[in-house]
Amino acid sequence: MMEPCPDNYNHERHEMSPHEPIDDLGCEACECGAVGSACMGSLRLYDDAVCSSQFAQASLASTKEKCVDVLPPGRAIGAKAVTGVTYVHGTCSRSGGTPKGSASPNKNSASTFSCRRSHWTVE
Repeated sequence: MMEPCPDNYNHERHEMSPHEPIDDLGCEACECGAVGSACMGSLRLYDDAVCSSQFAQASLASTKEKCVDVLPPGRAIGAKAVTGVTYVHGTCSRSGGTPKGSASPNKNSASTFSCRRSHWTVE
């Protein structure tokens, strides 16, 4: 409870807390969701060593199975090539970072100033 101002100083009352506020301001932790990027391309298989007789083609992606079956089993591969390689940028869904907490005057370190009405009249 605030103590009353002296009788001749009851015109205005000011409370100041310049030091040691009660402060627990901060932010929630920032986070970043799954990136989701990928590499894509085409695997080409050839009968000959100079890549002139292609017998199979399969799409490749870093997000799916890495193996490709060669049919018929045991077929000789003369050469192979990976073409059309592209990088697909991912996205990072961010979250967190929300401000939290509060700051308030510390009543234990506050100073109170009481003012009296001026005897001067300004017109």
